[in-house]
Amino acid sequence: MVQIKKRKHPKFNIPNFGTKKRKRVKARWRKQRGIDNKKRVKKNFMGAEPTIGWGNKKEIKGLRINNKKPVLIKNINEFKHKLKEFENEKQNYLFILSHDLGMKKRLELINLAKQNNIKVSNKNINEDLLNKIKNKQLNNNKKEPDKKPNTEALK
Repeated sequence: MVQIKKRKHPKFNIPNFGTKKRKRVKARWRKQRGIDNKKRVKKNFMGAEPTIGWGNKKEIKGLRINNKKPVLIKNINEFKHKLKEFENEKQNYLFILSHDLGMKKRLELINLAKQNNIKVSNKNINEDLLNKIKNKQLNNNKKEPDKKPNTEALK
């Protein structure tokens, strides 16, 4: 597998005018709009501005470091649909489970992924919850027969 190399670009920050002691401007990009602003006029000493030329190639865009395209899964039906869609090229995709999936559905999806030899990136399973679920399943399987109250003792 060939490692992809994404294009590197500078940090597109807004310079903090004035002094270094106070931090009034967060390090994030906003287009400069001032009438005399040196960054807007593209003076070299003010640093780079985001432009179209900094983008990656179409083949690389959206890929993770391991050359796999991420696919978000929110439920079991969506998972099965994606399986059919990517049937021939499953190995090129990295399945990511939605963060708001419950433990039961997450376990089902992880088991389905194992059966179909698919890599899931976030298999985070809370061990305490997993034990509770297993205990509930065991209790449901045992199901004791309903005990009728002893009416003769009351007479």
